[in-house]
Amino acid sequence: MATTSDLQTAALNLQARLKAKKERLDAQYKQQVDELERQIQAVTTTLRLLHEPDACENSIGGSAVSVRELERKTAREALKIIARAAGGRVKITEAKPLLIQARILRKTKNTWGVIDTTLKRSPEFEKVPNEPATYRLKETYTRSQLPIQ
Repeated sequence: MATTSDLQTAALNLQARLKAKKERLDAQYKQQVDELERQIQAVTTTLRLLHEPDACENSIGGSAVSVRELERKTAREALKIIARAAGGRVKITEAKPLLIQARILRKTKNTWGVIDTTLKRSPEFEKVPNEPATYRLKETYTRSQLPIQ
């Protein structure tokens, strides 16, 4: 015959097993719920981008440049737009992702060099001394050098 202590021990063991099973199921369902939440967030972002095409903006130098604004432009024209948005200066490292997103350039191992060569050969840009990979629009530079009357 089972004594009270045996019955109590069996009940405690059963309680421990049930709690462990509950924790396992909670962890399993939490992972599934988290995965569903990530999928919902991804679809929500996609829908927002479809309804608001200008939501794909990158910030450069405090100004937003829309990828849509750069589409169907030459690399030089796009670089001028980027420079104007950034106060007359353009850094290759900031311009590269925009030009790739706008499908002006493809992402290759020499994309940085293509942008650098474009800026060097362009009469609208000049290299900023002592700042690596930075160019400025000459029209901005000459305007700032005019004497104030």
